[in-house]
Amino acid sequence: MYSENNYIMWLNSLLQINIKQRTKLYEHFGSAEAVWHANSREICHVSGIDSKDMYNIVLKQKNNEYMDSLISDAEKARSRFITRNDNEFPDLLKEIYDCPLGLYIIGQFPKEEPKISIVGSRNCTEYGSSVAYNISKELAKSGVVVVSGMAEGIDSYAHKGAIDGGGKTVAVMGTGIDVCYPRSNRALREKIIQNGCIISEYPPGTRGTAFTFPQRNRIISGLSKGVAVVEAAKRSGSLITVRHAIDQNRDVFVVPGNITSYSSVGCNTLIKEGAEPLLSADDILESYNIKKEVPKKAIIPDDSVTADEKTVFECIDLVPQSVEELAAKTGFETRTLQGILLTLELNGLIAKLSGQRYVRS
Repeated sequence: MYSENNYIMWLNSLLQINIKQRTKLYEHFGSAEAVWHANSREICHVSGIDSKDMYNIVLKQKNNEYMDSLISDAEKARSRFITRNDNEFPDLLKEIYDCPLGLYIIGQFPKEEPKISIVGSRNCTEYGSSVAYNISKELAKSGVVVVSGMAEGIDSYAHKGAIDGGGKTVAVMGTGIDVCYPRSNRALREKIIQNGCIISEYPPGTRGTAFTFPQRNRIISGLSKGVAVVEAAKRSGSLITVRHAIDQNRDVFVVPGNITSYSSVGCNTLIKEGAEPLLSADDILESYNIKKEVPKKAIIPDDSVTADEKTVFECIDLVPQSVEELAAKTGFETRTLQGILLTLELNGLIAKLSGQRYVRS
């Protein structure tokens, strides 16, 4: 009546027991279907499974009605469920010790391309958002898939940068595949699906908790060759991803931050402890011998701008600066400077952020 993938979907949905216990059951009985048909006594004989766990497995959720609802919910969510046995399942993820039995997916997982995870603070600064966006954009231009968690802050800017760079991106959800968290990212969610995929190990309808979000971080790091951290406070959830990355033998890159900024304490501490400083996308590309895409034209050709425009442009970098700061650097009056900034912005050379602050595009 049901396929082995359906039985794996059922076993994977038993969140009352952890992934290690689910995997232990799967390996002990040789298949998820065998776990389904096993009786209480057989399950209790599995090491690490106590009577309470057995009750949750055998009595509460081992019935056709529950199985049918899982299958139906996956279809309603426009998702498909892939297992470790499927060709589409990420190869790197299979290497981690607590690999999920299966994943719900919407979109197309870019299996062959190199992947880098970019994580950081939800309450990021303009500096952090700008750096995450630009690094992701440059990586995407060179064919690197950007992996993140679609949370507010750094995650969102990482996904946006990858999309604007014409590349692919993967969002790992800490909720069910059909739950958009945060809700404000609905439009971004659809763009991610069009330019990659969203994935989750949790059954549709699962709400995010203090447990599910940290647990999904092992998948964010597990999908990638390395993890880049852009802004992390002292007790940031991003540091959980870093710990997973180290356990999984993944590379860790860290963007230095302002030493007086609370948002950068975690990052600067990681660098102090020996993590690789990340100053640009080039650092990642060079680490993996990935050829950088070279623009066919210079970013700002001398014959396309005036001398004054070039002067202003050269004073703008990835750190957001106000009109007042740029006026002090360039010596231009505010009214003149604002006209030059508008021209540079219309030409796509710089971007205007909130508070009338400017960065290179």
